Amino acid sequence: ITIAAIALACAGFSAYTVFGENRSIMSKIAEIVLHISYGKKPFKNEAELAAFLEERRAENAQPYIRLKSIRLDACVQETVFEGMQVFVLSPPHQPQAAQKAAMPKAEKPHPFEKRIFYLHGGSYFYNPDPAHWRMLDKLIRKTGASVVLPVYPKAPNYSCRESFEKVFAYYKAALAETSPENL
Repeated sequence: ITIAAIALACAGFSAYTVFGENRSIMSKIAEIVLHISYGKKPFKNEAELAAFLEERRAENAQPYIRLKSIRLDACVQETVFEGMQVFVLSPPHQPQAAQKAAMPKAEKPHPFEKRIFYLHGGSYFYNPDPAHWRMLDKLIRKTGASVVLPVYPKAPNYSCRESFEKVFAYYKAALAETSPENL
């Protein structure tokens, strides 16, 4: 394979991603990396499936621990809502925004404060990974908004219905404190 062929393939990939899929090249690369890292892996037998479920059961029974080694510009506050961990990230120049966004509270945040309610991917099995945190930090820098990241209950310890109920209860509490157009 020549350098010209590699350059042509990269140009084609970039053009298709930007113009054909109408998205950034970085988002396409992130999708590929996540698929390779966490993509659906077939189980060869029931024993492998059982081992996977047991591993997930043990890890998901523990509280999520955010890696402190991930350098973030955002201010991060951890809170708990009805037994569910919630992280609130706010712009570095607004550390008090994290406290206001850590709902629910009687004190209402500023009506113009924008909040992004972010549900990380993970197929109901995996917690947020470093790529989520870095992306959210960049999003906060670009938008000036706070981000609410609920670490919803995971399988196999909980069903998706139980996870949805927890997240929806938090979302309703957030709506009681924030105007809908700002959440």
